[in-house]
Amino acid sequence: GNADLIVAAFYLVEGDGLTIQFALYDPAVKVVLGGVLTRARKGLTVFASVSDAVTEFRPAVARYREGGYKVEPPSGIVQRIVVSGPQEGSRVVLVDKDFGTVSGGRLVVPYTQFLVGSSIPVRVTKEGYHPYSGTLTLSAPEMDITIPPLHRETRVDLEARWSFGFAAGAGLGARFHVVPDSLFVGLEAYRSLEPSTVWGSDVVRHYDVNARFGGYVLFPYSSFFRVYVSAGLGMIATTVEGVSGRDYTDYYVVVGDPTAEFTVAGIKIFARPDLHYALGLGYNLLGREWIRTPLGLPPLTVGVGLSW
Repeated sequence: GNADLIVAAFYLVEGDGLTIQFALYDPAVKVVLGGVLTRARKGLTVFASVSDAVTEFRPAVARYREGGYKVEPPSGIVQRIVVSGPQEGSRVVLVDKDFGTVSGGRLVVPYTQFLVGSSIPVRVTKEGYHPYSGTLTLSAPEMDITIPPLHRETRVDLEARWSFGFAAGAGLGARFHVVPDSLFVGLEAYRSLEPSTVWGSDVVRHYDVNARFGGYVLFPYSSFFRVYVSAGLGMIATTVEGVSGRDYTDYYVVVGDPTAEFTVAGIKIFARPDLHYALGLGYNLLGREWIRTPLGLPPLTVGVGLSW
């Protein structure tokens, strides 16, 4: 109860890492007068790191004992910052210093040398999530700040789709993101089934497959509405049941396929015109022309997807 000076030591273990902080505290005025923060890996090397920290901290104690400190609260210094909002395990970096990870919903950043009124960059990262970057204005000695939750990176989209205006059917697709939520490559497969009297048979079947690459062109990954385009090559194999020699193969080019995408409750809903140009190669059915509906418009594809 009568101590003139308190030297406090704090430590935090995170995996193989160990964070150690020494703080010089004056109980008479309840003020932190100085401190040292060091990081090391667990093991024998931690002794060298602690020794270096003690060596760095020793002059602060000596100055106090020699009367080098006035018993007055330091003015204009941020004494505590509490960060909340990001997912558990998110790592927080202020300026260029790593202050650890969010645990229990928050991270307490103790005594710093930041000046009240200054603005500092803040960066929050977590594996599998897009990083957050922003600027924090330190308006008071104690700051409680809320960072928005990080957005998960999209690596794979699995989709179910339906096309209208050309041939009734259903299909599946997958997109693999080379750059999360930015650039992707995709594969699609579609099977149609339509009754036919023109061919003198019961049914005509179309098997449509294509490979494409593309990217998002409008709005950021955090938006609920985005637009992407894609280009590639595809093939439609057509068989006429009951009529031999009536198998056709139409190769086509995917020309843009501008797609509007909405994200609702984690489910992606999309719609696009199929801008496909048939090449008229080999034993084909369509010839060399744009693939269109009987009304002269491109077929319309709609679908839903889930992301990982």
